[in-house]
Parts: sequence; C-alpha cells; structure tokens
Amino acid sequence: MDETTYGSRDAQGHWRPSKPLRIAPFWRFPPKLPEILAWLPGFFLPWNAFYALSALAYWAWIIPPV
Repeated sequence: MDETTYGSRDAQGHWRPSKPLRIAPFWRFPPKLPEILAWLPGFFLPWNAFYALSALAYWAWIIPPV
C-alpha cells in the first residue's frame, strides 16, 4: 500500500492526509436519513455482521443449556 494515495509528507516528515477526517453520519446533527442509510452497509456488512454471526454460533453450539 502506497501512503501517497492517502496523503503526503511535508519537509519535516509529518504526514498530512489529503482529505479531512469525517465524522460518521450517525453522529452528526441534524440527522440526515439518506446519508445514514447509505453509510450503514459499509459499517455493518464486512466485520460487524461476521462478529454477530460468530457470537450467535458460539451461543448456539458451545454454551450449554441452562
């Protein structure tokens, strides 16, 4: 991965990103529903869905019934 695609270094060697940091639309006020709905798939699908499914599988097959 080349860091120059995401920013650059100045003369002193400090790295500066090319884009400013953005807060997730879920935490912005006033809430904009279309932005939040467009942001959710990228937030949930890759890792959070994997963690939720692995937790459910652990609960279903590893933890003994009460």
